Amino acid sequence: MTRPCAASLFLLIAAGLIVPGCAYLNGNFRAVEMGQLYRSGQLNPTALERRIEEHSIREVVSLRNPNPEESWYRNERAVCDKLNANHVDIPWSMFRLPEPQSLERLIAVFTRPPGPQLIHCHGGVHRSAVAAAVYLLLQGASLEQARGQIGPHFNDAPIGQLLDAYEGSGKPFRRWAAEDYPDFYAAHPDGGARNL
Repeated sequence: MTRPCAASLFLLIAAGLIVPGCAYLNGNFRAVEMGQLYRSGQLNPTALERRIEEHSIREVVSLRNPNPEESWYRNERAVCDKLNANHVDIPWSMFRLPEPQSLERLIAVFTRPPGPQLIHCHGGVHRSAVAAAVYLLLQGASLEQARGQIGPHFNDAPIGQLLDAYEGSGKPFRRWAAEDYPDFYAAHPDGGARNL
């Protein structure tokens, strides 16, 4: 029986560390549906401007808490204003389920025709992944396909329970979100929060 050599083992470990690092250096930017929806972490103003121009993005949806006192927020709004891109705030937390009203608001944003959109949170790992999964479900993707947005660093964040709650419903996602999700959310008064 052969054992992997030390060099091969080192390369595997390095790849495991470097690939996520490169994603973060890239702002964790990726296409959910080319020409329609992109997702990322918080981009600096130069990167945001470049992405908006490269992909003709017409709307930026921030899943972070809006904070005009913070430079990241002011810079993001300034870039959107400069490039005539709509800016929407839908604050979510990775530590709890989204409130039904905010889920409905995201669905409304995804189902209107502003042109290509970019959704982002802080790191592009948790909230953006679940929002991207919601988008795919609205497009008729399977739950398995939607869960493909959840990466290896998601670490079972409570916001992911939204997809678990939908599993087995048998209804189109938009209908389930309007008819069933409010009751599910009400039955979980802590918003699904659990210790990580």
